[in-house]
Amino acid sequence: MKILVFSDTHGLVGCMVDAVQKYDPAMVVHLGDNIADGDLLSSICTGLPVRQVAGNCDFTLGDYPKEDFFEIGGCKPFICHGHTYGVKGGTERLVKRAKELGADVALFGHTHLPLIEKQGDLWVANPGTASGCRTGKKTFILIEAENGNLTIHGKLL
Repeated sequence: MKILVFSDTHGLVGCMVDAVQKYDPAMVVHLGDNIADGDLLSSICTGLPVRQVAGNCDFTLGDYPKEDFFEIGGCKPFICHGHTYGVKGGTERLVKRAKELGADVALFGHTHLPLIEKQGDLWVANPGTASGCRTGKKTFILIEAENGNLTIHGKLL
């Protein structure tokens, strides 16, 4: 099962649509900062589940959760934008929360910098920014989950 993870799209939906067409995921996760982009993707790619959380730039867009924890295909992601966990100063608080929930991957955005690392049994991953804002590189994450085993790849758009 494939899961695409995007963050900080800041109004650029076309790149997400292109990635969905290329990888044919079972689900898309949008980690905030222009959460409306996740809604638009959902309306374009009818039937594709999109899980999303609000970022620090999404404060006027309704009642979206700031974090979520769920299971899909044996993958148990904890998702948040990251600003409420101070991720620009480190991932310690984020990791602590993910472990409390029993997550096997903690997914966050906010920094616009891609990160994929394993901390014990927990994957910690940031897709960077699908808009290329501040970095000049449009990036996302592809998670492949099979029988509880995860493979996480950073990808360029």
